[in-house]
Amino acid sequence: MSSGTKKGRLGRRKSDPGTLTVRSTADKIATCELPWGGTRMVNLGQLDLTQLSGPFVGQTALMDLFNIFERKLHIVTEEEPLEKMLNKTLQRGGDPYFDNLCHTLHGLSEICLPPILKILVEWHEKYDESLSLSMLSPSVTTEIRLKLAKKLLAVNYLFCLVLIEILPQVEFHLPQCDPLVKKVLEICFKNVQYREPSTVGINKTNHLVVAETYGEVLGVLSSTYFTHIHRIFMTHILELKKDVSQTAAQQIVALIMSMKFLRINSSQVEDFESGLKFLDDLGSFLLEVKDKDVKHAVMGLLVEILLPVAAVGFFLHFLKVLFFSANKARNQHSCTHLAGPKAVHYH
Repeated sequence: MSSGTKKGRLGRRKSDPGTLTVRSTADKIATCELPWGGTRMVNLGQLDLTQLSGPFVGQTALMDLFNIFERKLHIVTEEEPLEKMLNKTLQRGGDPYFDNLCHTLHGLSEICLPPILKILVEWHEKYDESLSLSMLSPSVTTEIRLKLAKKLLAVNYLFCLVLIEILPQVEFHLPQCDPLVKKVLEICFKNVQYREPSTVGINKTNHLVVAETYGEVLGVLSSTYFTHIHRIFMTHILELKKDVSQTAAQQIVALIMSMKFLRINSSQVEDFESGLKFLDDLGSFLLEVKDKDVKHAVMGLLVEILLPVAAVGFFLHFLKVLFFSANKARNQHSCTHLAGPKAVHYH
């Protein structure tokens, strides 16, 4: 090799013309000439080379992400025991490459969240439909059905992990993402529902893990879709109040537990009013409900939501004033109530 050729090759950058040649649109294979010499074959898969740079990078990152998903789903269903918890096998922070890829998608979502969210939702819907149909097949054995159920739970868990990373950017794309976010909310409320232990079997604990992770997704969306989440929640509560089955209380508790990651935004008056309306509805429900487990769940949710808000100075002062006023009124009422019978007694 002549020195001139070698110098030209070493001085060439990846982005220079001639360093990427697509062999054909059918095989989706590209030949990349490396800056230090030599070539490398790259499988382009379903990449669209005609789209803008932002969506192109997002699609490339998602293809890498889905390849990781396939490997993780194989590990969950084929290499790990069925009873092992998903948050152990797919532990957050346990895979630096996956974590970095999620952080990358978080940054990209500020620019191009709509196509990223669309592809991610379509991936979830494809798996959900495919695995659900497979589980309904009469030829499937009980063991395979349990494996398929765990795989579907793993799909939902991985789906949630990515949503938690990218959905904080939804505030920059509210008009475009609105239909997709409402679809995500529908998926969330579907997966936080109570399941009879007899129907989920050995996957009971993993179902609870997935339900809690979907609750985290609702918590992320509560900063921009609080009113919508509140409306869906109350619609479900009203329907469950009419339910007279033995599992009605457990269903209400499961729904309440999914709200524990919601946070009230106290920086905007409208958002703060929406939060107070939610608290008011919870308080009214607490007063009318009879079941002890449901009462305990509602009180726990009120504590979860009120504690972060109580750190705000003026709200903490408001709570103190409210408490002392209510306590004083209660004491006065108690004294009057006690004085009455005494007067009657001595007469």
